[in-house]
Amino acid sequence: MFSKLNSIQVPKLGTRMTSLLLVLFLAASMSFAHAKKGRKGKPPEEAFTACADQTNEAACSFQTTDGKTIEGQCAASRKDESLMVCKPDRGSKRKRNQ
Repeated sequence: MFSKLNSIQVPKLGTRMTSLLLVLFLAASMSFAHAKKGRKGKPPEEAFTACADQTNEAACSFQTTDGKTIEGQCAASRKDESLMVCKPDRGSKRKRNQ
């Protein structure tokens, strides 16, 4: 029922329990990696459209696909400095449109 591990008694887990714990750990890891990846992706097309004819640091806003309004300032895109993108203001709250 118990196995010794460096003088500490640890309960043995069955094969099914070990498999279940492994699956849960992998699922949680994949979920975390997916959530993190989503934050570092390309800005939405609406962010580019909002600044298409604007100058650097001009005020801008755009609506996300889930109905939130993002406010920010136009800035050059990191990947292509000839493109302007609406960069969200730090600390500003996203507003849900009614």
